[in-house]
Amino acid sequence: RGKTKRLDVLPLVMDVRYPSPGSGIANECFSPATQRLSCELVLALALVHHLVFHQNMTLEKVVRALEVFVKRWLVVEFISKDDPYVRNDWSPERHPWYRLEEFQRVLEARFARVERLPSDVPTRTLFLCEGPRAGRHHDATSGAER
Repeated sequence: RGKTKRLDVLPLVMDVRYPSPGSGIANECFSPATQRLSCELVLALALVHHLVFHQNMTLEKVVRALEVFVKRWLVVEFISKDDPYVRNDWSPERHPWYRLEEFQRVLEARFARVERLPSDVPTRTLFLCEGPRAGRHHDATSGAER
């Protein structure tokens, strides 16, 4: 549909755990993915539980992996342990800290405003985050916070 309507959308596939580094002298050939792909809005649906249960990432690392691409807004979905898909197939007991309240706490530590929104599925929650927090600027070139 995007092609037929000529929408300004660029679909990309990238592992957020390993964003492409810059290349060339002073990254002049290609800047790092965290710079090239930073966006006004980052949409992360049905992703968090994959990174936690299959890639063994903490909630803090998941949020940081997304945050480096956010210029203004992040919409992220949290799928609870009670979701039949997670409960039956993913051994959620391995990560007792994987809880909605903990995810919201991590988001609130990194973003200026976090709003919890309902989903059409009761075991799923959407978060609208505006960020980053005042005084926290992520230097995408070095990966350091200033």
